[in-house]
Amino acid sequence: MPIGKPRLSLGGLAVEQSLVSVGFDCDTPGAALIETAPPTVRYRTVLVQNAWNVLPDGAFQKHLKRYPRSHRRRATARRALARWNLCRTAKVVCLTHAVASLVNQSLGIRSVVAEATVPVHDWSIHDRHLKKSENAKPAYALVPGTITWYKRPQAALDWLAEHEPNIRQIKIIGKDDGSGCLQDLQRSAEERSLLIEQQVVDHANLYPLYAAAAVTILPSSLESLGLGLSEALVHASRVVASAIPAHREIAGRVGTEAEWMFTSSSSGGEQVRPSRASQITLEEARTEWRRVGEELELASL
Repeated sequence: MPIGKPRLSLGGLAVEQSLVSVGFDCDTPGAALIETAPPTVRYRTVLVQNAWNVLPDGAFQKHLKRYPRSHRRRATARRALARWNLCRTAKVVCLTHAVASLVNQSLGIRSVVAEATVPVHDWSIHDRHLKKSENAKPAYALVPGTITWYKRPQAALDWLAEHEPNIRQIKIIGKDDGSGCLQDLQRSAEERSLLIEQQVVDHANLYPLYAAAAVTILPSSLESLGLGLSEALVHASRVVASAIPAHREIAGRVGTEAEWMFTSSSSGGEQVRPSRASQITLEEARTEWRRVGEELELASL
């Protein structure tokens, strides 16, 4: 991807489509929906989508260690571009307090937090797309997200070995970023006699996979938007996730319990009750996205 071209990740698409669904023009001049937007103008508002670009120097270098040189060069260039845009804009907008904290630590910039918990562009969070199948099928674990080192898919295998050893099938839903992570994961799975199926699907086909999985695991070491976790909490019957700040924040907002990885709990994961008394409603989620659009000063459609 050329430097300066906005990424087209599932998360990025969900942001844009959610804003459009509540009536905003994402092509509003002067507003950047991602911090690595082409630096052709001095943006009035910038939305931070990628925590990589606002990590403090030490944390950034630590996360880069396992990546090939070509990946490190691209990440460093994108980070420099992001900082150029962020330091020149009048307003930085973040969707989570976790990312806003990184912006402050790394750049000394106070940003506006416009909480956006779940995407709202093509589904109702009141309706789970698929009930558990009545037909007996082999149980599988679902691991969504780009296959890359910082997402730590290997940790999902480790967790299953310790807590759910009878689950032998794993569906990895995401693109291979070419860093060697997928090959390492496949070798590890073969050593453990696990069956790994890797595929890329759109949201419409992802939600039924959540619903049918025995467990959905999100072991990432770094997240920005947290939308992958929120979708899992809405659609999956059981969710296990890394206890990083963005994940904890999102889980509290969704109003559904998650189990946290990398804790001392012997039961498979610390279970923490959400801060909400009930699961977020569709209208509440739409209200959140309307505030995001307003903070970004987007024009109405």
